[in-house]
Amino acid sequence: MKHKKLLGLGVILVVLLLSVSYVVDPDFFGRIANLGKETTVSISQINVDPQGSIVGDEYKGSFWNILAYINANDYLAGVVLPKGQTGSVTYQGAMKALETGAKVEIKIDPQTPYLIRSVQEKQVMYAPSAVGAGSTVDASYLRYYDWAESSWRVYTPFIVTIYKDGVQVGQATLNMQGQSQVQTVSTSEGAVRIENLGILGGQYLAPNTPSQITILKGYSNVYDWVQIQNIVNGAQPGSVAGSSASKYADYWFGTARDSNNRAINPVVTIGVSQTNVYAPSVYGGWSGNDFGGQAKPVKSVIGSSDKSSLPVDERSFYSLTEFIEQAKGISNLASSLFNSRATGSSGALWQEVSFVTDTNGQTALKLTVPWGAFGSPLVSIRVPTELADTWVEQPQIANAQVSASWVSTGTKYCNLFGSNRIAVQVTNVGSTTASSRLTIQSGNSKLSVTPLSMTVNNLEPNVPQTVFFDATNLGVESETSDIPITIIAYDTYTNTETSRTTVYGTLKPTLTTGVTTFKLFVVEKGTSNLIKGLSLTVQYGNQAPSVFTDSNGLVSLTLTTPQGGAFTGQVYVQSDDTTVYKTASATYNLPSATAYEFTFEVERKDTDYPSPEGFNWLVIALIIGVVALIVAIIVLVVYFKKRRRR
Repeated sequence: MKHKKLLGLGVILVVLLLSVSYVVDPDFFGRIANLGKETTVSISQINVDPQGSIVGDEYKGSFWNILAYINANDYLAGVVLPKGQTGSVTYQGAMKALETGAKVEIKIDPQTPYLIRSVQEKQVMYAPSAVGAGSTVDASYLRYYDWAESSWRVYTPFIVTIYKDGVQVGQATLNMQGQSQVQTVSTSEGAVRIENLGILGGQYLAPNTPSQITILKGYSNVYDWVQIQNIVNGAQPGSVAGSSASKYADYWFGTARDSNNRAINPVVTIGVSQTNVYAPSVYGGWSGNDFGGQAKPVKSVIGSSDKSSLPVDERSFYSLTEFIEQAKGISNLASSLFNSRATGSSGALWQEVSFVTDTNGQTALKLTVPWGAFGSPLVSIRVPTELADTWVEQPQIANAQVSASWVSTGTKYCNLFGSNRIAVQVTNVGSTTASSRLTIQSGNSKLSVTPLSMTVNNLEPNVPQTVFFDATNLGVESETSDIPITIIAYDTYTNTETSRTTVYGTLKPTLTTGVTTFKLFVVEKGTSNLIKGLSLTVQYGNQAPSVFTDSNGLVSLTLTTPQGGAFTGQVYVQSDDTTVYKTASATYNLPSATAYEFTFEVERKDTDYPSPEGFNWLVIALIIGVVALIVAIIVLVVYFKKRRRR
């Protein structure tokens, strides 16, 4: 019976323990049931094609079909169909069970994707040679790049390596070219076929660029050739000279040319005076006096940075790019077309923009595509049954550690009146390249932080990357100190936290308008005697100036905040301890921007002041004595009653 009671008690305790576990963790029983089981991640299905035939005890001439969702932000490595994987086909009207006889692993290693387009170097004369006053300058040419092919080529390269029972049996670099297509990796036992790997779309696949373009060689300017063709074509003069000219050559030199198509400055005789038709004070291409009929030619320049080579009196005239953009209002397209993330632009499409030498030896423009351009495509992989393939996704796991500081201070603390930026350094201390997801949490609803989440891709081992979050003070009425902002790093595959760090922001109120004046009359306690020359410390906000009373015993201050505006809040005053006066202190509340006057009392050391009104200690002592006497009487009464009972 005793054992049954113990058993029943044990059952009750076990049931109670399991019940508590379920309440604390509702998924408790599910996790217990899955202990020891491997999880297949991102695999949609695995099956075997029905084609093929049985040869002896082997099934040949077919494929294992694997459908998987691939996240191109990470490596995929060691995706395996182990020996013993089963499948089935209908063969000669009967269901046949199949089983793999080898372990095949496929590693997909994404490389940096990019767009490329060949360009050809061209030149155009934008200002002719010129002659005058016994000197000549050469013609000015603009060297630029234009497209050498009609469209962009898309490269989304992946290195795919095939292993069988741990031995490499095939490798190839595949370029899916941003399209849905099938490519193969050859092995000695058949080719592995991969479809839909690395699909781009939208603006990354076909950038919106002009059909003809002018990329200035040696400069950052980029224009639509159709818009500037008439402006830079200076081979033949136009019909209008000066600032209203449509051609830069006519703006610079005027429209007069000699038989050799050189710019000249005709002379007009008025009375006995000769005058230059194109006055040097009006035309940048001529130097000298407006009158006298003599003017020397000046060779034009392309960019504003080149104008230091011009005579001083000609530097106010437009360079070629200034004429295009400021005089004619034609935009420099470099920022809108090719601004890259490398320059710090958060809205940039491209990770990097560069000139490269193409495989055909031509110069080409290369736009490196960020990983964010990819989606998560459904990939079809067909593996020869001879290789006995199947897959288990094994993305690399990041161990990302984070540290953070405010950009403005370089520390973990910052005062926020408006917006400020937080720099977060992410370092993957793991052994393989992977990605990390960052989330950010603000400790106050009045402190807004954007973005709330960010994924940092391609974190190489021990190579720090820096990303930025922006924090904004949404407006507070009073200062709120040291609000925590916590950045947490998660591994993107396991969704487990790997690190966290915290910075602190103090929300500052909107600056108060008006003027706050603070007057303090310092007197000896109990009298109206003003104290002259006494040192005091006046502390308000984070300021604490030391001041002295003037000849009238007065301290007068205008209180402002370090950022401007009137100070409001508490003011703490403390006087120095001297041979004559004791130290004293007081706190004053200044709720608004206006004028305040207070009296501050200080005790003399040679004066006995009456004690402040308070407790009458004699009365208290008497009360305590009476209570003690009553307690003693009660104790004695109880004691004698107990003795009688005995």
